[in-house]
Amino acid sequence: MRLLLGTLAAALVAPASALAGGPTLTMREVPLHAERTIAAAAPRFNMVGLHWRGSGSVLYRTRSLAGGWSAWRAADDDDNTAGSWHLGNLIWTGTSNAIRFRTQEHVSRLRAYYVWSPDEQLGTRRLQIAGAPPIIPRLSWGADESIRRAPPQYTSTISFAVVHHTAGSNNYTRAQSAAIVRGIELYHVQGNGWNDIGYNLLVDKYGQVFEGRYGGVDRNVVGAHSLGFNTGSVGVSVLGDYGTRQLPAAGKAALEQVLAWRLDLAHVDPLSLLSWRSGGNPRFPAGVPVVLRAISGHRDTGFTDCPGNALYSQLTQIAKDVTALGGPKIYAPTVVRNGEGLSRRRSPGPSRSSTRAVFKSRRARVPAPAWTGHGRRPARLRIGTPGRSRLRMHCLPPARSAPSPPSRCRRRPQHRRHSRRARRRRSPTR
Repeated sequence: MRLLLGTLAAALVAPASALAGGPTLTMREVPLHAERTIAAAAPRFNMVGLHWRGSGSVLYRTRSLAGGWSAWRAADDDDNTAGSWHLGNLIWTGTSNAIRFRTQEHVSRLRAYYVWSPDEQLGTRRLQIAGAPPIIPRLSWGADESIRRAPPQYTSTISFAVVHHTAGSNNYTRAQSAAIVRGIELYHVQGNGWNDIGYNLLVDKYGQVFEGRYGGVDRNVVGAHSLGFNTGSVGVSVLGDYGTRQLPAAGKAALEQVLAWRLDLAHVDPLSLLSWRSGGNPRFPAGVPVVLRAISGHRDTGFTDCPGNALYSQLTQIAKDVTALGGPKIYAPTVVRNGEGLSRRRSPGPSRSSTRAVFKSRRARVPAPAWTGHGRRPARLRIGTPGRSRLRMHCLPPARSAPSPPSRCRRRPQHRRHSRRARRRRSPTR
């Protein structure tokens, strides 16, 4: 194992451009040719992201203004790559003025991206949507719309949610949460070269919910948060590191509320399982079916520890809590698509392939699920309130050739029953 220790001294005073408002990003190449090197002064930073080439790994530690050094932390790329470069996550460090690096195994190049994101007063506007917690829109948290590289892309449906954490320090204030979100946007676009911030929604430990990627929080915007599983999913990231620390109650409640609302919009049962075809990443090659939960952790889709052991262990209970939140539950089936897509969903209950439609009112009605001729027809539709009367409809699987829609359901036409009764009344033997 080759060990290299580098120390980068940073300026004690931030440049005027950083103090003028808005986050700034500065990239520095880290020289790897010597055992110990001191680079030129870099701007003061409170967030840092690393890019490196090679099969090895990179560790780093930062020094606060008070002079204390953080523990060594391994840079995690979460399977995000650009060619031969590993794209590490942007980490909140708090205000820092120096950084040290260690490389393990083979690392041929290393770049450090320093972000200075000052506190700014939030706008007062909040998105008030039925069933959702108050959401801080991009305008209010100060998104820079001028740096977006392309219009948003949309998918036909959302089939599951992926929970992340941003890692780094949990020692941020309520006012600094928006600064972290602004820094992530800047790094994802100008550092990683993505079109916009990768996450669809972000939640802080205080219970604040932030709109993420541009395109509409209630629309099926394709994010950049889980390689190979972006299409058809909604990515929700919690600010902070939850490897050993539990998510505070306020943050957990906000996470559950926003998941309940978003999955309600998509008619997804939070307790269901699904088989999803990967779009391709280092862990799951393209086309490989992967069994996921409707509320999965990022580690379920790739080589990463995200969202941390503590938060990941809570996902089962979070899914149970989500089922009790939100509005009337209408859990609809989803058809198969090419590439990344759903191949089968399982909901808890008597039938492994049953799809539930649950209402809070006895008089609620719902049309039969539409069937497009692709995949398998719904095996069962259950309508009603749990513990009360239900209407059930059983359908046969489709034929091998072009089958017809639900006309194969085992229900006798009304006119046939009437005709039989008429024949019986006319029969002389009765």
